[in-house]
Amino acid sequence: MESFTSHLLELPPEILEAVLLALPPSSSRLAAVSCVCRRLHFVSIPLLYRSVALRSPEHGKQFCWTVRHGADVIPHVRELQIHYHETDDESDDCPEDLYPVFTQLVNLESLVVRSDWFDPKTASRTSLISGPQEVLPNLRCCNLGYDYYCDGFWALDPYQALFYHSGLRKFAITGAKVQARWQYLPTQKAAPRSTQLEELQFLNCDIPSFELQEMLQYPRALKHFTLKGETPIQGSHGPRIGEPDRMNYINALHPHSSSLETLDLDLYREWEWPVKLHGFTALKQLTITPRMLIGDDPEGRPRAAAVPRWEDVLPSGLEKLVFRNDEPELPLLGIYETVRDGFLPHLRLFTCEVPSNRTDDSMVRAYECTDGIPSAQAFARLGVQFSLVQVPDSTEMPENKAYPCQCWIYRHRPDDKYAW
Repeated sequence: MESFTSHLLELPPEILEAVLLALPPSSSRLAAVSCVCRRLHFVSIPLLYRSVALRSPEHGKQFCWTVRHGADVIPHVRELQIHYHETDDESDDCPEDLYPVFTQLVNLESLVVRSDWFDPKTASRTSLISGPQEVLPNLRCCNLGYDYYCDGFWALDPYQALFYHSGLRKFAITGAKVQARWQYLPTQKAAPRSTQLEELQFLNCDIPSFELQEMLQYPRALKHFTLKGETPIQGSHGPRIGEPDRMNYINALHPHSSSLETLDLDLYREWEWPVKLHGFTALKQLTITPRMLIGDDPEGRPRAAAVPRWEDVLPSGLEKLVFRNDEPELPLLGIYETVRDGFLPHLRLFTCEVPSNRTDDSMVRAYECTDGIPSAQAFARLGVQFSLVQVPDSTEMPENKAYPCQCWIYRHRPDDKYAW
């Protein structure tokens, strides 16, 4: 054993690192290896702290102690995940308590904060709000989500300065309320079309269209956008989601119509007028409910019989179309005829997602295109693969499979009569 260890230690550092990377992923194994000797400690510490996941406030305090007393750890942290769930109600512990420490992580590339408690006062006092570019210059991906609700949402204000970060590529936000506070941010605004943000995701957020327009003026070329699952708002005329004129959200996206490649929209209820997306020339993948494209009549019923010309609604460059169904009828015949007539020449995949608890005979009949021909067969003749997929009411969010957590499950459409 002594001879083997001595030969192992004679290997160059890059070979030793490759050997350690070949071990089954385990922080406890790497921690044990780091205690063997000084040389293995030198090689294993960068691997051990490359990706850090904090599962509780106690883990957070231990990590803070390590950073404060071991400065050699700081440059190695590339990914930090904070998951505080089901914390003690009498405790004031929150992820924002860690800010004085993790804002020292100058090489941090990915930040995930998922918690059931949010402290806006602490967050507003951190250096992250005044200079995210200077504090975390290498940040490329950020995912924020809280289960703590104040009037249904948590305030995004302390984090809005992240939209000025020139190097951030992906920003995902869950359950936030976005308000007009841009003029109060203690930092200099980014120049229009100057940041590298490529992917922006909003789940169950309360966001007015003019706020979205403000955010989207900074990215140079947005490629992927998701906005779905808004929480119902009680008003004088009953439940309603967002603004009455939903086309405002589409108009806010128009500055990126020549760069946007994937679009996932689900602004459900009271979508009165059809939505036209044909101006999005770069769009390759679209996920949407047909009701958004078709519109509703004044009584709130879908205009299934009064479908507009699909070539005036859908962009001709689409390669994948996904219909998220919330009605017992889908306009398959219209899509079939549009493809047949050559208006969607690049379409290769057409998927209809239906809730797993709705598979009655009327829905099955809805998937016949014309003359009783099954949809899969009819579309196959046109070179399009058609599939009917049953989806549960909760879906897994694929942000990080390496650290399974309850917060990576996203429940679609809460408290809605169309809920899955």
